[in-house]
Amino acid sequence: MDREERAVRLATIETQLRALRGEADELQAEELEDLRKGKKGIEAWLGHQFESSSRLTEEFAVFARAYKKHIINLLGNGLSLTVWNRGHFEVSGFVQNEQTGRLAYFSCSDVRHWPDEWYNHILIRTAKHEKDYTGGPNRYWSLDTFSAAVNRLTA
Repeated sequence: MDREERAVRLATIETQLRALRGEADELQAEELEDLRKGKKGIEAWLGHQFESSSRLTEEFAVFARAYKKHIINLLGNGLSLTVWNRGHFEVSGFVQNEQTGRLAYFSCSDVRHWPDEWYNHILIRTAKHEKDYTGGPNRYWSLDTFSAAVNRLTA
């Protein structure tokens, strides 16, 4: 096989791989939806074992969007999500108390290695500004108490 034939063959295989990756992502998204049928909200992810990968998975992208939406809904009046970070398999952000202007930083551990810690063991601490990742003392709260914790720390 000469150089030109190899280049054509390589381009063909790369095109096929991209198509297969897209199809795999679509199938995975459909499978996730099937797993969560009958369950509502973020609780549908409790007990879920996340796929490990060196790249962002569709599974984690879907989870992160749902998690952000849930956090925003939890905050209600007086608190606002000012920064949202989706990492490789973790999320974090800053929440501001609109009355006091004070900030709280939150962070969830890697969902692949610490199942359900995104729900039961969320790091929340005070912050001086939106780049303050060291802030006040570490405190851990559950998602059920997230809004109350942020209110308490930023009052």
